[in-house]
Amino acid sequence: MKFLSVKIFICIILVLILFSSCRPKQTQIEKITEDGVEVIINHLEPYEIKGEPNNVYLEKIFSINTEA
Repeated sequence: MKFLSVKIFICIILVLILFSSCRPKQTQIEKITEDGVEVIINHLEPYEIKGEPNNVYLEKIFSINTEA
């Protein structure tokens, strides 16, 4: 019976650790309004891979026209 209570206690501790680690890192969300549009300020830095460019460029290569 004592082994069962220790096992339940360990499970409860693990669940509490899981919940505490999954909470949001930033508690305050900064919002401003520009020209009637609400803008949310993102203070988190984007993920960067060393040696790789961090800018994204879109280039239109071709398009398919579905109209007759």
